[in-house]
Amino acid sequence: MACGAHAATTSRDMVTFVRDLYTSQVAAQANDARVSDAAFDAVFSRNLRALTRAPKVNMDRTPDGPMLNVFFGWGVPPKLELKLDKVAPAHDATGASRLVRVEATVRGEKRQILVRPVREDGAWRIADINYGSGAGLVSHYRRITGR
Repeated sequence: MACGAHAATTSRDMVTFVRDLYTSQVAAQANDARVSDAAFDAVFSRNLRALTRAPKVNMDRTPDGPMLNVFFGWGVPPKLELKLDKVAPAHDATGASRLVRVEATVRGEKRQILVRPVREDGAWRIADINYGSGAGLVSHYRRITGR
């Protein structure tokens, strides 16, 4: 019983972390607010920060396509109005609740984003974000860094 209570609390805590983060990102996006590099980095796990800072070796001179917004995916330029529809726990491939599903509306299009939070140094951090097209933040950075 205690194990189930701990899992429910952990799930609720990670969902709250993601909901608060995405709520602040919707507001920042609308106002084109800039955050410091330190504040931005503080949201991500050590492994993801190392990957994003690695030298880019597979960068073409022409962009792949639309701009990447790390929280909402491709095609989300600054000042674009976004709507946060729902934030809820989601299950990974093993059936465990280790993901958080973010449902947002971007240009009238519904998007489903899967966030993988992890506990690190006593706080929740983002280890990966999948934008619903099979490609996620980690895979994007692995491709452009060759790691």
